[in-house]
Amino acid sequence: MSGFKLSEVLQAMLFACALAGILTGVLMQEMGFGLLIFLISFAHALVLGLPAFVLLSRAKKINVWTTVACGFLIGLIPVSVLNWDIKLLYLMFAGVGSVIAGLFWVCLPWLIARHDSLASIDARPARKA
Repeated sequence: MSGFKLSEVLQAMLFACALAGILTGVLMQEMGFGLLIFLISFAHALVLGLPAFVLLSRAKKINVWTTVACGFLIGLIPVSVLNWDIKLLYLMFAGVGSVIAGLFWVCLPWLIARHDSLASIDARPARKA
């Protein structure tokens, strides 16, 4: 996947969806709603976001802007499928998708740096006593 390990991508998706769920729960003052947002957003990230990430990675077009644009489009899908006719809801879902994609892009480099630093610690020779 063009330099990204699947485990790092999945961890970044999990962190981004968890952060979105926590933020939503805190803002709505209802953590049960935040859990629902987490579950739905993680399902969307796995089913729709992961294939989009793989396709963009293979095309070498992956960056912050393409990730946020895909998150915006993926956020529109639940409203479009249910055929709700509320324009504000379209923008809200698309905005949540964009925020989650942005959080994903913030989490991914951090996880890669963390993984690299742990790998360099493991690669050091053991000290002789």
